Amino acid sequence: MKYIITLFSLLICCVSNTLAQSFEQQLLQNVMKTLPNSLEISYLIKDVGIQFQKDLLNPVSNAQFYRTPAQQALNLGVYSTDLGYINIYNENPKAKSQAFIHLTAVKRLADSLHSVDLFNFEIIQRLVLHSNELDSLFAITNDIFAKLDKKFHERKQPELSLLSLAGGWVESMYLTVSMDLKKPNKVLTHEIIAQKLILEQIEALLSFYDSKAYVHKMILELKKLHKIFDQVKTTKQVTRKRADGTLVIEQQKEEIPKQVLKQIFQEITVLRNQIIKPGS
Repeated sequence: MKYIITLFSLLICCVSNTLAQSFEQQLLQNVMKTLPNSLEISYLIKDVGIQFQKDLLNPVSNAQFYRTPAQQALNLGVYSTDLGYINIYNENPKAKSQAFIHLTAVKRLADSLHSVDLFNFEIIQRLVLHSNELDSLFAITNDIFAKLDKKFHERKQPELSLLSLAGGWVESMYLTVSMDLKKPNKVLTHEIIAQKLILEQIEALLSFYDSKAYVHKMILELKKLHKIFDQVKTTKQVTRKRADGTLVIEQQKEEIPKQVLKQIFQEITVLRNQIIKPGS
């Protein structure tokens, strides 16, 4: 687990280079420190005993229909998170073949974002060949995304990096909540609770580019999810009486009520479907 990193987490690391303002940089660093990467979450999902489920992934056939830079950036994050999930199950023949297929979707979107020189078939082959050596796999991808992010900065479109971050986070939430509903697990539940803070920080980062219509639309959708998360408290104070009669105040983690978890899943599914819908 020492070298657990993902395409998504590497993308997040690259994003930090695009934000010139110190406040934005600090805020992004906070997100990077607290945001669980998709591979770690995928390990948790696998440890719960849930088998690989291809039907949860964004179909690769959708990639060709993402026409605008915003769609392409959002779904670059989505497909990258899917790859983190897929690679955890690399001993599964179906998952292993799916990794190559999803890499072609990442290549298509990277090419669409004017990076045809960064992502070629030879590199994709190397990624697949290194699928059992995750540190090598993601080291190669790190270089690709670093150059891609530099292009966003040069084109004065740093918001595209943030949209990729947001798209990847939404996909991670979608995978995690859907699994927790199917097979409830305290570890997954606490991971979901922790995302309340991450959601607030992603909203804050995107707010710097609220004047752009596609960013504004994303913020509005995240606020709907935020409203549901407001029903969840990460901790609560409990007063307990000891045997000697003295009172002790303790901090206890609070679980998400099943109904609220369902509401989160419904809203994250709506948002995720809007992101992955061709031509949305």
